[in-house]
Amino acid sequence: GASLLRESGELTLVGSTLNGPGTVSNLTTLTFTSSTINAPLVNQHDLLCFGSSTLGGPFANLAGGTLRLTGMNNPPVTLTVTSTCTNYGLIELTSSNLAGAVTFNLTSGWLVNAPGGQIDVLPGTGSTRTMGAQLDNQGTFNVQTALTLNKASADHANSGTLNITGGELSLTQSGTTPTFTTSGTIHFDMGHVLAVNGGVFNYDAGSIDGPGQLVFSLSATANFNSDFLNDVATLSMSFSTLNGPGTVSNLTKLTFTSSTINAPLVNE
Repeated sequence: GASLLRESGELTLVGSTLNGPGTVSNLTTLTFTSSTINAPLVNQHDLLCFGSSTLGGPFANLAGGTLRLTGMNNPPVTLTVTSTCTNYGLIELTSSNLAGAVTFNLTSGWLVNAPGGQIDVLPGTGSTRTMGAQLDNQGTFNVQTALTLNKASADHANSGTLNITGGELSLTQSGTTPTFTTSGTIHFDMGHVLAVNGGVFNYDAGSIDGPGQLVFSLSATANFNSDFLNDVATLSMSFSTLNGPGTVSNLTKLTFTSSTINAPLVNE
């Protein structure tokens, strides 16, 4: 029942369970493989996850802390967090050795990437990256390989910076009234895509830029409450609806198939 403060040495859990109610504070290296930590966890250094594991208590990754999920061929890595996860440090999804899938699931609450926090989705040695979490990005979120964000009935928010510099960010929205609202920055590099599949996408403020592609499909509804200048990106819509009151100014390429644009449109 007492709290555990790890200041030196390493703690390794393999196929094990660590219970509270004491708080675990990690200032060194904690490695857990196919294990469960049912205690409040505060990380300020290296937290390394392998296999299929669970964090069953409140989790805070403080500045200077790194949570690294490393997929390997056998087994892939799946981390399930059961309550709100707040990141002030660094979260990495990657793979090593043989290619391994990586999945981060959040049962309830938010994955809060706080101001100054960073999430990196890395290609590593390959395989898939999936996040079943309701995202509140206030910091920096770097997508460097294909990522599926697919928490049902989620209300995602981006007031920070979302960089898509590798692969495609596939936003799969299902369940009851799912939304993604951005008031920050979304940037995509050449050849890379933000794909909004279903649900509602709210562009309230900030910027959407870069020479990549913004795609709406599967009956998605895009509410552009701010003006949108399509000067280097390409915009594609399939069986979807784009609403104003913001003006859409197209200087590159806009493709719409069986779709509706209910917004002022200026085509150049």
